[in-house]
Order: sequence, then C-alpha cells, then structure tokens
Amino acid sequence: MTRGGAGLAEPTSVPRADVHPASPPTLRTAGATECRLAEVVELGPDGGEHAVVGFGATTGLAAWRSASDRLAVRSISRDGTVRGGIRAIALPPGHAPHAIYALGERFVIITRLRDWQHDKVDWWAMVVDADALPRTGEVSLGLADHDIASFAHVDGEHLVARAGPAAISKAKTHAERWVILEVAKDALVTTPSPTAPALPPPSRDAIAYIVTNGARPPPHGPGGTIYEAMGRPMLERSRSGTPVGRSIELDYHRNPIAHSMNISPDIAWSGTHFLYPFVHDQRQLLLPIDCKP
Repeated sequence: MTRGGAGLAEPTSVPRADVHPASPPTLRTAGATECRLAEVVELGPDGGEHAVVGFGATTGLAAWRSASDRLAVRSISRDGTVRGGIRAIALPPGHAPHAIYALGERFVIITRLRDWQHDKVDWWAMVVDADALPRTGEVSLGLADHDIASFAHVDGEHLVARAGPAAISKAKTHAERWVILEVAKDALVTTPSPTAPALPPPSRDAIAYIVTNGARPPPHGPGGTIYEAMGRPMLERSRSGTPVGRSIELDYHRNPIAHSMNISPDIAWSGTHFLYPFVHDQRQLLLPIDCKP
C-alpha cells in the first residue's frame, strides 16, 4: 500500500513552521535494536530521478523534476506524509534538484546542471517556503566547472558549500573554494570565502547513518554462467564508530529497492524518521523508517 496523492494540484496552506535544521538522530530518537519500515508514501508522478528531501525542525520538503522544464515541490511531515498538494515551479531544461536544506525560516533547494556531452557543470539555489511557495528564482552560486563536495550548516542561518574542480570539466585549475549561503528577507545572498569557515563540533550523542549495498552474488548457472547480483539497500547506524542496532533492508512489496545491481545512497533524517526516496511504476515514492526505541 501507499499513502498520498498523485497529480499536480494547487497546494493547500500549511501552518508556518520553524524550518531551522532538524536535530540529528540520537539513541533516544533512532537507537532501536530493530527498525521498522512504515507504509510507503506517494509523492506524485515520476519525471526521472528520485526526489530529494530536506527537513527543518518540524516540517520538510520533497522536490523532483516532474518534466524537462518543471520542478515539483511538496511539503511533507516528519513521518513522510504529504501536506497539501504539489507546487510546480519552472526550471530550465537540464537543471535538476540536488539537495534541500533548512535555512532560517525558509528552505533552500540546490539545483545543478551536469552536461556530460559538453563537459559542463553548474550550480544554483532557490528559496522556498515551508508550504513549497517559491520566494526566489534560481540564483547562481558562481561555481561553474566545479563539483560540490559537501554542504554544511555554519549555524541555523548560514550554509557553506565546499567545491573543487569538476571531474568532467576541461578546466582543472580551480582551487578548492567555499561559498556561504544566507537567506535575507526572501533573497538569497551568496558570499565567496577564501577559507573554510569554522563549523560547530559534531554532537557526541548523534547517530551516523548510511545506506550500503548488501548485494550477495547468486550461485553460478549452467556451465559456470555468472549472474549479476540484485542490489540490496541496507540502512546502517553507528555512534562513535560502534554499530547501533541491526541493519535493515529497504524493500517495497518484499523486493529490494534497486535497479539491477545499483542502489541509491540518498536518505534523509526528519527528526523522527529516516526517509528513503525512490521511483516505482512511474511514481515518486517515499519509504519511512522508524528506529525509535
């Protein structure tokens, strides 16, 4: 079974929410010995790659490219259930959502262009409300021909991108650089920085999490024929290098969520649940995982 709705619709208003970054998972919120897969949520119709998901303290957003020139954005609750309808936002062809971060009282959707045929990479960001209402168009991050290695919150109001030369770019002379993002009165301000800003130390109580591939090679067939293993995405948790609880396989209708051998490593923490986005039967879906003791 799945929850949620399908087609594009005018979203209903959702309450204004604190969208400062969500607190990381801890033993109290995600330290169960056994995690539980909840009912899959339907976000909307598929347009290609799976959705990206980001959360603030009480609410989140999911975004995906629903057409070559359209971004679909939907507000979601911490358990993955949808809030209101889908907001359609114009997007230049080739641009795709990369990540979502809570910043101040807004969300920032990072978009990118990766053109393998012309060795071109570029990055933008747009500001969106908690109810998926866009507050700005795409704003260039000034990182053409760069790959962004990571994003990190400097604090609740500032986000830093760390970038270096793009692997597919012909220009390989760029030094490592940083760009700081800030939302100010519904405008996105980007500030280049020659050095890495100081980041807050990681919480000692925080649980680290990752999706790994637990694929197992099947037995050889007749005449020694080698068959490709099916991917098996597994949620793994740890704290200070020590495993937390048992790993759990991420499946749908008792089948692993994989494309042949390949799995997606992308998973989000909402403050109460892990959320794993994927595509199935031309639908954008979200698998909530409850690891609370």
